[in-house]
Amino acid sequence: MPDPDRASTVPTLYLIIRSRSMQNHAAEVHQIEDSFARLVDTVLILIKVGFSCYNLCQGWTQPSSPAATTPDRRGDVDGKEPVTTLDDIDRAILNQLQDNGRRTNAELAMLIGLSPSATLRRVRTLEESGVIERYVTLISREAAGRPTTVFVEISLAGQSEADLDAFEAAIVECPEVMSCHLMAGNADYLVQVACADVGDYERIHRNHLSQLPGVSRIRSSFALRAICGRTGFEL
Repeated sequence: MPDPDRASTVPTLYLIIRSRSMQNHAAEVHQIEDSFARLVDTVLILIKVGFSCYNLCQGWTQPSSPAATTPDRRGDVDGKEPVTTLDDIDRAILNQLQDNGRRTNAELAMLIGLSPSATLRRVRTLEESGVIERYVTLISREAAGRPTTVFVEISLAGQSEADLDAFEAAIVECPEVMSCHLMAGNADYLVQVACADVGDYERIHRNHLSQLPGVSRIRSSFALRAICGRTGFEL
């Protein structure tokens, strides 16, 4: 007759072996899952490092073409380095700053797709080379009490260097003069004046413009309204 103890031992051993096999299999699955998770983390880190290196390279001021390294000899103004040819990233920075000069470096970097450090280096280079001359705040002419614009054509009695220098030194001292251009044409200078009204312009004409050195003729034209007034260049 079969031994009943032996008969009951065989299924017990089978169950123990099967249980241990399943435990070993589960441990192997966990090891594989852990290895895969570490691999994914490593790949993500490498991707981040790759993007950082790309942004850093994009921030260098070394253009890819020989033409971009050629300086544009537009003068060494105020001891600044000569202006260099702008690339696409420079134009993107300038367009954003012309739209809003108060953008933070972090905001500017996000808008143009560079790292903050690379963006800051670009802006510093544009400032030092004279591309960015200065930062200003535009205020309402009405709020400033000067809503009226007058364009004034001025002719001088003489055309010598001394005559021109004397006039130009004096015109810049008039606070109501917003711009003054040396012209080629009937008049020698075109001056833009911002004033409160006709009466205010009469004061400026009497006390300032007519007293400028060498002036022989003044012709004034009042602007009815401004059609457009841009402060930025489309790059």
